[in-house]
Amino acid sequence: MSVRVPGPMVLIPLFGFFFFVFPEGASPKLQLYSLSGDLHRSSEIYQGLENHQKVVYSFWSFSCLPCMAEFPHLLQLQKEKKSVKFYFVNVLDEREKISEFAEKNSIDKTSILLDERLAGARSFRVLNKNQQPILPQLFVLNNIGNIIFKLSGYTEANITRLKTILTIN
Repeated sequence: MSVRVPGPMVLIPLFGFFFFVFPEGASPKLQLYSLSGDLHRSSEIYQGLENHQKVVYSFWSFSCLPCMAEFPHLLQLQKEKKSVKFYFVNVLDEREKISEFAEKNSIDKTSILLDERLAGARSFRVLNKNQQPILPQLFVLNNIGNIIFKLSGYTEANITRLKTILTIN
């Protein structure tokens, strides 16, 4: 059973969770620079994935207290789930501040993406009607680039849901 939601997504209930799936060809495209200076193209990431591998995009900002509360949990999951690719999409913060944060927390600079012009936030529909980001937002994509799960806001329950989703093959 599936339920249509606004836009080109389908909402699918499964195991007590709702999965957002973009129809083929409608998955979000992301082209942002990482903190290390490399160009990150989501289409290239999916080409190298095996079946059942997942990608997590977490949209965050320093000014978002729930984002900062969520971050340590995501870093722990990144260490535990080696087969999952984690990308932390920073929205509108200064590069120097992000770099200091990455060094202090031993975060690989290639996993932090800079969304200075909100292109990624637009692509993933993370903006409100006034074009302001609604944070934190977290997306889990499958190996072909379709969104299979979305979390809005930070709660312990959301982290538990995320762990479950990352465990399901």
